[in-house]
Amino acid sequence: MTVGTTGYTPEFVKKNEEIMTNSLLYDLVNQMYLNTDRQDEAPKNKIFEAECQVVRNLAKKGNCVIVGRCADYVLRNSGNCLKVFFSAPLVSRIRRVAQRQNISEGEAKATVQKNVKTACR
Repeated sequence: MTVGTTGYTPEFVKKNEEIMTNSLLYDLVNQMYLNTDRQDEAPKNKIFEAECQVVRNLAKKGNCVIVGRCADYVLRNSGNCLKVFFSAPLVSRIRRVAQRQNISEGEAKATVQKNVKTACR
């Protein structure tokens, strides 16, 4: 659903939606977008805004379950929203990421730790 409103390919969105972070490099690139005459916005912003709109639209249609996508934040002012947080032991998360992404457990551990740091910002 996000792809349809961003103009990006499904592969680009899938690859970049979760890995773009608020790093110094991202901030510099974003500043470049802001300081040009182009109508384009930075890819991270465009993907995030499109996902927010999808979440809002789904919630307006009726009962639904939305996993991730910062839905708790996007729907923070909604009175009809049940928010549930699930967690698993670090070892389980590492194994699951390694299996799902077909990467080594070392790479998976780095990915999980990066996501935890990003989520805590």
